[in-house]
Amino acid sequence: MVEADESDLSAVFFLSLYTTVLFPYTIYKLLSSDSTQVVKPWVQNGRKDNIFSRAKRFLCMRSTLVLIGLWVIFGLLVYYAQATAKDKQPFDPYGILMLEKGASSADIKRAYRKLSLKYHPDKNPDPAAAQYFAESITKAYKALSDPDAKKNWEEHGHPDGRQSITMGIGLPKWLFDGNSRTAPLLLAALVFGGVLLPLGVAACYLLSSNKFSADGIVEETYHNFLMPPSGLRQSQGLARILETLTIAVEYIRMPLLPAQLPAMEELRKNTLRAHPDIREKKTFWQRKPSCIKANMLLLAHLEREPIHPTLYKDWLYVTKVAAPLTKALVDLSNIPRPPDSCGWLSPAVASIEFLQHLIQAVPLAQRRNAGSYKSTVEGTAPLLQLPHLDGEVAKKLSRRKIRGLADIQGKDLQELREVLLEAGLEDQQAADVETSLSSMPTVRVEAQCAVAGADSQASMMVGDVVTVTARVLLHRPSHATQELSKDGNGVAVFAPHYPHPREEKWFFFVGDPASGDLLSAPAHVSLLEAEYRGAEASRKAQQADTSAGSTADSGPSSGALVRSKSKEGKAGKGEAQVVEVSFLLRSAAKKEYTLFAMCDSWIACDVVLPLHLKVQEQSRAELEGRASRGVAAAAGRVIPLDEDGVPEEPVDWDDNDVAGGSDEDEDGEEEYDSEDSGTEESGSEDEEDVPAAGKHEGDGDDSDGSADSESQRGIVPKSATLQADD
Repeated sequence: MVEADESDLSAVFFLSLYTTVLFPYTIYKLLSSDSTQVVKPWVQNGRKDNIFSRAKRFLCMRSTLVLIGLWVIFGLLVYYAQATAKDKQPFDPYGILMLEKGASSADIKRAYRKLSLKYHPDKNPDPAAAQYFAESITKAYKALSDPDAKKNWEEHGHPDGRQSITMGIGLPKWLFDGNSRTAPLLLAALVFGGVLLPLGVAACYLLSSNKFSADGIVEETYHNFLMPPSGLRQSQGLARILETLTIAVEYIRMPLLPAQLPAMEELRKNTLRAHPDIREKKTFWQRKPSCIKANMLLLAHLEREPIHPTLYKDWLYVTKVAAPLTKALVDLSNIPRPPDSCGWLSPAVASIEFLQHLIQAVPLAQRRNAGSYKSTVEGTAPLLQLPHLDGEVAKKLSRRKIRGLADIQGKDLQELREVLLEAGLEDQQAADVETSLSSMPTVRVEAQCAVAGADSQASMMVGDVVTVTARVLLHRPSHATQELSKDGNGVAVFAPHYPHPREEKWFFFVGDPASGDLLSAPAHVSLLEAEYRGAEASRKAQQADTSAGSTADSGPSSGALVRSKSKEGKAGKGEAQVVEVSFLLRSAAKKEYTLFAMCDSWIACDVVLPLHLKVQEQSRAELEGRASRGVAAAAGRVIPLDEDGVPEEPVDWDDNDVAGGSDEDEDGEEEYDSEDSGTEESGSEDEEDVPAAGKHEGDGDDSDGSADSESQRGIVPKSATLQADD
């Protein structure tokens, strides 16, 4: 028998409705939250960021507290449902009398007499005991001792015969007491709020999600970025990126409230004071008010000006959206355009430079050689990216002959603290400057070019797809004093002026500065592996110095913010992170392309590496040579080639050769010298001093490019490795 009424099932009913809301909301929060566990390569205020501090920050987040509260309510509902639910077990007389099935009549009478002494109303005045005795014990004894009752129990499950079953919809009775006319309305409200409304919200979300890209950018924004007069241009530089950025639909839809008008007027005056040239630009003031507001808020952010409280939320939104919008500009610069079906190099580089200024809050005018395709940055922008440094502080530092990062990075910590305090900074501000310097990256890049089927650089032809393999090591001054955490999948940026968490990533791409063509799609990657490899290389260098009885300049005892780089050396095989980009050779000439490795968060930390390629027109002889080498690769044999890369004699392949390969030269690989072989590097082992941040660590010495390399015995075509010029 199963009995149930509304009071029993109401808790279950509300628990079911609550579950339909709680579970999707929990999944949404878990998926929408930032799942990237970033590593902080610095220690701020002497406190190391460990797993306990990260867990504390996560638990103190408002969204986390709300989610925990909702699950606590869910647990209370489950407990209430279990506490109010009645026993739904089938009637079992043997279980009630605590007997095994098949017990004798004497055992049944004995068990009944024992329970009667405990639950009979004459022995136990408790009303619950009397009810249990009458409804359970008596019926159980009757079912086992009376033949008719036993027959009813065996046929219908109860000694009294067939029983009725009470069913309900699980709603509490108080909803229907007093006025029965409200029942249909309440039921309709429950159906609408519990079923139709969630379905409608889900449908609206699915329809609206089609209007956004994978990066969360409105599709119409891409159209605005490509349309004149404010869209991307082939020769667009850093100064015009902000004009294009602020015509995004995300900014157009931003409201301008009447309460913000006084703050907007104050913001306009401050903007004109810092940028008087805007006053005469009619196109600037003819745009929509929301675009003007976004533009002025970004300019105020770059100038590190205080934001009025009524505009603070808009400033948070504008700066947060600006980063993915700038990334969208980089992607749009890669769209193939006539006549050569290449992208535009200038707006791609300018967009990345703007992203660097955005994260570190540095005025664009402080970068003098923007768009010059050089790794060095002229002007005070590299110095002003340090926190709390402005024009006045920079002037005071120049009196101490500190005009750039190179002048400030080599100073002892104690001397640097004294210089910063004399320039007007407070102790905490000086500590932030030291933290920023210790977390500033320096990368070493070695580039290698290869073409599938070609055995050397001399055999590159028009139409070939060149794969540039960059081997990257990343070093920071903090590696000398701090052990890098291994429980992350990204690197955090120290940017106290940027109000949002930011992960450090790098753009790798190939361009032709002479023609302004962007040849490869920019690869936006995290160099966390290069960070681990670089930290390990720094640690090995320190151990080598210690064993040799010498003290490295970057050792903990020296207190300097930079490390000795004399022993960091080249990235050996398997000791660096590999980043690959590919591009198509479109013209035959001796070309000099450029590999760009640009950080999206730091100024003057980029690497620009020349790639010298000799490209020839397609020839039938070279194509036949590549086909022959492909067959040789399958057979495991080496074909002798002439100077043009053509087989010296016809090759006759028999079935045994193709199937089993050659029996000769199985134990090793041949080695040969190639005058076109070498290594394209961004650094040299022979330098003693650390250059300014951003300037890659010295090009290699002039060389004829000769080096010994291993042959692949025809199995894998030899890649062309290049030597950088000073």
